[in-house]
Amino acid sequence: MIGKLIWRNLWRNKRRTLITTSSVTFAVLLAVVTQALVKGTFGQLIDSVVGGYSGHIQVHATGYWDEPSLELLMTDDPVLKEQLEGIDGVAAVVPRLETFMLVSADTLTRGAMVMGVDSEREQHLMKLDDRIVRVGPVRNGEPAVVLAEGLARRLAVDVGDTVVLLGQGYHGSMAAGKYPVRGIAHFGSPQLNDGLVYLPLGIAQELLSTPGMVTTWALALDDPGAMEHAEALARTMMPADRSVMNWKQMMPEVDSHIRSDQVSTSIILGVLYLVVAFGIFGTILMMLHERTYEFGMLLAVGMGRRLLALVVVIESILLSLIGAGIGVLLAWPVVWALQRWPIRLSGAMAEIYADYGFEPVMPTVLDPRIFLVQTLVVLVIALVLAIYPWRHVITLLPLTAMKR
Repeated sequence: MIGKLIWRNLWRNKRRTLITTSSVTFAVLLAVVTQALVKGTFGQLIDSVVGGYSGHIQVHATGYWDEPSLELLMTDDPVLKEQLEGIDGVAAVVPRLETFMLVSADTLTRGAMVMGVDSEREQHLMKLDDRIVRVGPVRNGEPAVVLAEGLARRLAVDVGDTVVLLGQGYHGSMAAGKYPVRGIAHFGSPQLNDGLVYLPLGIAQELLSTPGMVTTWALALDDPGAMEHAEALARTMMPADRSVMNWKQMMPEVDSHIRSDQVSTSIILGVLYLVVAFGIFGTILMMLHERTYEFGMLLAVGMGRRLLALVVVIESILLSLIGAGIGVLLAWPVVWALQRWPIRLSGAMAEIYADYGFEPVMPTVLDPRIFLVQTLVVLVIALVLAIYPWRHVITLLPLTAMKR
């Protein structure tokens, strides 16, 4: 009986109901899309620069991060590496040997980061095999390199061509080698795409005269949320001549950029929630004004004050939930479409992203928790605002109400 009364009351004034549900619907729609876009973009940034290259945690020889040099190497200790992989949340310890060298092809020469990698372990971070867009034939056992797509374009080479690497090895020794190009890899980050050369770790150690040594261990985590815990345990395992750093310490500008964007997003969401609150409260005031005489009559014929107040409160909450539900239903296909076909930036904004080393795209993430949180936020707003009609009905005098 009470349920039918509430439903009929909602649709007695269709215009008022539609205005309220529409304001809540569009606010929830914008809030969900904004949250999904921000979360997806941050995930893209962290994945492309942190998860896709540096790892969430790195281990170096002490002093290496401040002054990268082949004179600051560490032994690729398999026992210590196994201990690190035993930490909860650590998927793999990825060894790397990195240095800058000149890369030449015919008459063209460019500077690039040459990285010796363990291709099997590297699948946990850069997923190099998945990034290769072109593969050329190479004889079994023949040393070969993989070039980043942008660097290959700058050198005007393709798979099957040959490049020369020239630089300085360990203790000032000359490092020079001639290698065929086995593959071309594409990276979303412009900085990576324009300046990376990959060699098998053993070949790189031979080229640089650093047998059994590496510059970095990058830790690939299954759960980025466990980074602080994994970092703390890793520190306890390291000897004094090795340092452990997380990505926020290695790239504070990226962390600062993400934090500033989160503040901006919070302000935008706060404005949207205010829109929802004013929309709901405006409807409550309109409803109380239009139905004051009705409330007086119901109280006069014996309807309990608490029961009447409860009916009014449920009507307000139901209006909010209807609007939130429609907003979530409309937001789902929008978020899905932006996840499948993300916004690609251009112009000055794309250049800003490139300066940070990010791929200039803004995808969304289809996370059910975002939809649930927005619905709960609207419910909380409706519950808080329901205090006003409750107090209004509880204190209403029948005779005064019927004189209006």
